[in-house]
Amino acid sequence: MNSLDTPLKPRGYWVSTRIWPSLRARGGFVVDIEWQDGTLKEAVVRSLNGRPATLRYNDVVRPLDLEAGESHVFDLRS
Repeated sequence: MNSLDTPLKPRGYWVSTRIWPSLRARGGFVVDIEWQDGTLKEAVVRSLNGRPATLRYNDVVRPLDLEAGESHVFDLRS
């Protein structure tokens, strides 16, 4: 199983919204990450190969079981 850990929190000049588009993750995933005020606002995970994975952010752990081409929107409310 693949583990998708969000990158380090942005610091310093990234006080407002910052989007990191199309980050590649091991196991055939693409992740778009949006930060706001140094906190994860939203991450969209797209599976290229249809493999299971685990998404981690701080103490939040979410299993993902996506088909190839399927996406999941993650925020701290979902």
